[in-house]
Amino acid sequence: MPVEFAPVIAVVDDDPDFQALLVEIFDDEGYAVAQHTEADTGLPALRRTAPDLIVLDLRLERPTSGWELLRRLRAEPDFRTTPIIVCSADEPFLARHLHELHDQGCAALPKPFDLDHLLALVAAVLVGAVARLSG
Repeated sequence: MPVEFAPVIAVVDDDPDFQALLVEIFDDEGYAVAQHTEADTGLPALRRTAPDLIVLDLRLERPTSGWELLRRLRAEPDFRTTPIIVCSADEPFLARHLHELHDQGCAALPKPFDLDHLLALVAAVLVGAVARLSG
């Protein structure tokens, strides 16, 4: 019997309702989900999780927490190429930093978002990551 691979998506967000929503959605789609709520403990927790994709809220326990975690992740060899989808309800902030996010290999997704758009973005990002690894 073949073993199926379920990509692991780490959701880093301090809003329990948003976390629960994403866990339910990703679970229904067949993804494995790891939940993290704090930027300060995020890096060690993400090392243990070794996710295939990270969905990161930029506003965690402090307004700059998610941004700081993103910078720490990109400085780590294990996370330099890990796909990251950055989410935030602060659309002006995302717009101001869009070029920097793209330079860091991140997709930006303003909250609230359409669930179909989220799932299409997740699928595209994961396919792109597999193509980079195998190519």
